[in-house]
Amino acid sequence: MGICQGRAKTQEDQVHKLNQPITTSGELQIKVLLKNITLKMSGVRQCSIQFDFGQCKYTSPVHIDNNGDHYWRASFDGILKMTEQLMRESQMKISVMDTQVIGSATINLFEAAVGPFHFQLPIRGQHTGSVTFDLKMNQIVQATLQSKYIIWELNQSLSDVRYNYNLRLVTSQFSFISEHSTTFVNPNYRKQNEKQRSIMSSSRKSILDQDALRDSIISLPKTPSSSQIFNHSLDSIIAATPQNKGQVPASQPYHRIEWDHSGDELTLIVELPISEFQGSAIQLCLWSISSNKSSMGNNKSTNKTTIKKTQNKHDSEYMDLEIQDHHLVAETYINLQHLENNLVADLGAKFIVINSQQAKSIWYHGVEVGKIDYEINVKLPNYLQQSSFGVQTDKGIVSTASVVGNVENISVTEIKMIQIEFQKLSSSIFKIEHKTLNVEDKLKVRQDMDQQLNKLAQLLGQSHGTNIKTFQYKSEDDLMKAQQLLIQLSIHLVDYSKTLASFNSYFECLNLVLNRGELMLQQLGFFKALGKKQSEFKTEVGLEYQSFLVNTLRFTLQKLNQKDPSQQARQLFIKFLVISYFRIPEFRAKFLELITKADDPQLLELRGTEFIQEDDPTNIDKSTKTNIQIFDWQNYFHTYLSDKSKGIQNQSALNQILDDESWKEHIRHRSINFSFFVEEWAKYVRNILQVKILPWQDIPGYRILVKSFMCELKQQESVPDAMKMALKSLLQNQNLLGIVVSLLFNKTNLYNAEQVIETFEILDACFATLTTMPAQFDYPFFLKGIKQIIMDSEHAINIAKCVWLIYNIYPLFPIDFKKDICEFLFEKAVFKLFLHWSRTVRLVFHYFLLYRVSHQHKTSKVGGLDEEQIIQQYTLINRPKKNQSYFENRQPQQQLISDYIYMKYLRFLSKLEQAKINENQREYQQDHQSYYKKLVHKKLRREQELKHKEQEEPKMMEQLKLERMASEQDESLQKQNQLKPVIVPRPVMHKKLSYKHEVEIDEMQQQYLRLSIREFEEQLKNYNNWRQQNLKKMIGKYNEEGMRLLIIVDKHTIHLSFEVPKVDVLRRIDEKEGA
Repeated sequence: MGICQGRAKTQEDQVHKLNQPITTSGELQIKVLLKNITLKMSGVRQCSIQFDFGQCKYTSPVHIDNNGDHYWRASFDGILKMTEQLMRESQMKISVMDTQVIGSATINLFEAAVGPFHFQLPIRGQHTGSVTFDLKMNQIVQATLQSKYIIWELNQSLSDVRYNYNLRLVTSQFSFISEHSTTFVNPNYRKQNEKQRSIMSSSRKSILDQDALRDSIISLPKTPSSSQIFNHSLDSIIAATPQNKGQVPASQPYHRIEWDHSGDELTLIVELPISEFQGSAIQLCLWSISSNKSSMGNNKSTNKTTIKKTQNKHDSEYMDLEIQDHHLVAETYINLQHLENNLVADLGAKFIVINSQQAKSIWYHGVEVGKIDYEINVKLPNYLQQSSFGVQTDKGIVSTASVVGNVENISVTEIKMIQIEFQKLSSSIFKIEHKTLNVEDKLKVRQDMDQQLNKLAQLLGQSHGTNIKTFQYKSEDDLMKAQQLLIQLSIHLVDYSKTLASFNSYFECLNLVLNRGELMLQQLGFFKALGKKQSEFKTEVGLEYQSFLVNTLRFTLQKLNQKDPSQQARQLFIKFLVISYFRIPEFRAKFLELITKADDPQLLELRGTEFIQEDDPTNIDKSTKTNIQIFDWQNYFHTYLSDKSKGIQNQSALNQILDDESWKEHIRHRSINFSFFVEEWAKYVRNILQVKILPWQDIPGYRILVKSFMCELKQQESVPDAMKMALKSLLQNQNLLGIVVSLLFNKTNLYNAEQVIETFEILDACFATLTTMPAQFDYPFFLKGIKQIIMDSEHAINIAKCVWLIYNIYPLFPIDFKKDICEFLFEKAVFKLFLHWSRTVRLVFHYFLLYRVSHQHKTSKVGGLDEEQIIQQYTLINRPKKNQSYFENRQPQQQLISDYIYMKYLRFLSKLEQAKINENQREYQQDHQSYYKKLVHKKLRREQELKHKEQEEPKMMEQLKLERMASEQDESLQKQNQLKPVIVPRPVMHKKLSYKHEVEIDEMQQQYLRLSIREFEEQLKNYNNWRQQNLKKMIGKYNEEGMRLLIIVDKHTIHLSFEVPKVDVLRRIDEKEGA
């Protein structure tokens, strides 16, 4: 409810609505919800209270309180049926009874139905007092939704034949589903079918022509073929397809599906309370349809199946039954919270047109798959609407009081300004909610509200501290006054959400006030002894904040099921859910209990980690190793309030929330909001604990939360973006990296390209959050996965993505693991990658060789060493010793490993040179063999000619023989002189290496040798240009004196600060690249 104490109400603040004209017609159905009844009547120890609405009554149980402060936890839910005129003539009577009526109050039913739902009425009679309660009156209306046009623009081309869509109205409790729209046939399929039909028709015609020639006497009757019957049914489907604007040629990939309804609008009519409708969302679902008559007997299909009647085009009496399996393609939600902002007419009924202001994203399992444009009409009858602002009294509607009674003497000027701005905002809200204003006046008031919210956000964002936003106060009293102001400000901002949520700065204000340091446990907790007066004031402030926590938790859990909230609204709901997790221990225990599933998969990846220890969700605070005081709200806050009357009421309200089942299934389901919660949870912990190394294991519920998230990650076939963001937030604890790598590698199918690509993208995002590698990371397991992908996979994009990951995260690796991974690449996979058939693989590997290996490990002294000498020196330096020191200079051994890696690279270049020589020799051998075959063929042909001549002229045989021998000798000498290769011994690069240059190249790789070398040389030129450009930029940053110093000190390492180029693997380069 609101805070009702403070300044007296002037006549301008009091509003009566009985003088408004009648706007509704006929009998109205109004859902009544009565709750939060509080009665203050001194001298009355026990009593009950009765509410008489005319058609129904509610009598509370007897409540006993020695001080006369009575509170009823029970609520009443009923239905009123009457016309608006009758409501204006009827009164709601409230009676306080002991053995008889000892006091009463009345209020007009129409005033109650159109005013605020907070009530404060005086009780008069034998005893006097006051009663406060919340009475929500929601009219039940019939809403009509019609789609005018829908345009789906998918990222991928249409792959199915037929599509349709439907509407769903999703409320907090239920969902209402419309029929399916008319069928859209893929234009590509339509054109293909027309072509097939034309071919079949011409084929049939040629067959009939042949039959006519074969038998010109007998006339055969033509019977329709099965293909014609199929074509007729397809024609009926095409006839039902909506006309599309601006169709592209069907031969092109088709991404667009459009319904432009004219007279055949898809309609959904729903009857529900107006408050449910205003908090609901429209879900648009796009379906692909597969038709299979043989599937009628298959009962194992898990798809949604409906029976649809389709009329045959050529026989109006024939009905064809088809089994249609609908498969979800995409979906999106349209929030109806601010529906009346789009009101276009209000003449007996409200006509609302919902247009997409800009293309809205459509989703499939948390992944964006395209955009949608739409126009949907909503028709509502005129209805009576309550307000959330103000208080209903016996004198009319009045504005709530000033937020805090006395901050005039507070030492912080910003607090005074916050109070002043909020008073201005309250006045503006009262005007727009309860005063009769024209359009221009409403626009002016809304502009004032926007300015006031912006000013309020600016004030709330100010701070005297650095890490946590808080002001410095001269006394404890000033602090408590400021806390009371901020608490009541938070209460009112939540209460006015319906009016203020259309302003972007509203969410900023509420977010800022929730993050204020004044409302953290360090300031609100009972850590030190205070005087009696201060202690009572602090208890009052604590009870107000406790009440705010409970009421806002109820509000948040109701909004949690809301579909398509704005991004700011969702962030706010999740933030408060996280705040409730830490500041309401009972809710935390229930939350952890709900997210723990008995059927969760066993996580073998957690073996050998601290997650083996099980936590009891119901006793989580005692199961942590060290109960961190900053999170211990139970012992330092709630315990001190548990014996107070307001504290008991707050606990009772909290128990009601925890017993409510409506929100639990959403938490238990671990939906996308669970990922948002985990992300915000990790951020909250980081902001609260301003330390470099966080004690993650001591944070309440950490192990349960991480286990549940990892189980959800393991079960997801495709990981949504929200889950990726949550995973990155959790990796603030770097020790989780090894678990994540193990889990992703184990769940990924090597032969599923999409899974492999997604795994490497997730790992790249995870590694990007790190600045150093965790000490206990399992490098051998990671290397094993890399080896398996590169050596066993034949999918080009998989291999390219693996090398891409190594390229991106290579600087993070310690020098020892760099040695291991380079040994594998240069000894086992170098030519598979360098001479791969895919240009994408070759390009990424070239980048790795140049920008990671050569750029980072290049040294001028390697030419004087070989691998054996480097290994001997490294072994000598790194030999086991009894006495070792952290401060020992390890630069020599790291430099040796770097030299070793660079030598591997040089040996590869030498092999490359050798491969080029071998390729030249191979080409020479091929040319020599070709020429030799030509000579042999020439020799055989000549011998045949001579043999023929010998038979004709035997006398000249001896002479010809001598001539032939002389000719052969001349030709042999000539051949040796012409074809003897002049091979200039080309110096092999880096010939001081001691290992032989054996080249392991198979026939498949051989054909890409020259091409890959040419590409590598081109990339080498690009690398040299890039290096020179970066050196020039670096030189420009220093003056002449500074540069001399730079050259002396950092000339060997300055290049390591250059930002290397990024590689985009997903862009296909090869025409025959794998999908």
